[in-house]
Amino acid sequence: MRTHGFTLLELLVTLAVMVILIGFVAPAMANLIERNQGTTLSNQLLTSLNLARHTAVLHGRTVAVCKSADGTKCTSDGDWSQGWIVFEDIEKNGDCQFSATTNTCAGGGGLLQYHEGSSNQKITLHGNQNVSRIISYNPQGRAAMSNGTLTVCRKRNNEVLSGMVISPTGRIRQAASGDNTSCSEPKESG
Repeated sequence: MRTHGFTLLELLVTLAVMVILIGFVAPAMANLIERNQGTTLSNQLLTSLNLARHTAVLHGRTVAVCKSADGTKCTSDGDWSQGWIVFEDIEKNGDCQFSATTNTCAGGGGLLQYHEGSSNQKITLHGNQNVSRIISYNPQGRAAMSNGTLTVCRKRNNEVLSGMVISPTGRIRQAASGDNTSCSEPKESG
């Protein structure tokens, strides 16, 4: 009569089946996690852009969103996944040197939001030359540029995951297959 338990052969077969199943599921799970990280990052930037546009119209001032790794100043280096700040651009120069003592940018505009980036992300967020560094909204809610495209990319193979397009009217839409989405760093214009 057999007691409760498994034979060594049954255990080895069960483990082999589990290893095969994990081999199929793990890559799909990694892709799902990276896509979710990309969607989250894109939605966070979209929320900040909507805040900037809304504030510009509501207060009748120019409001800008720029890349910022430290939350105190705009930067031209890196991509948008390092973080960004939303600020009132009183001087309309597209820059904010934030002072913690006065709680304003050097030109007098207030810092409205800081979104801290994450170094362990497996995705990046690139902007084309029109939005490679800053996105600015005037008091009418219009963006000070021609169409700008932001692209969510997978770091490991530079695959385009998604994108969004900002029109000169300030409206934002999801990028379509014909839009100029690219995972390469744009060259600075001008």
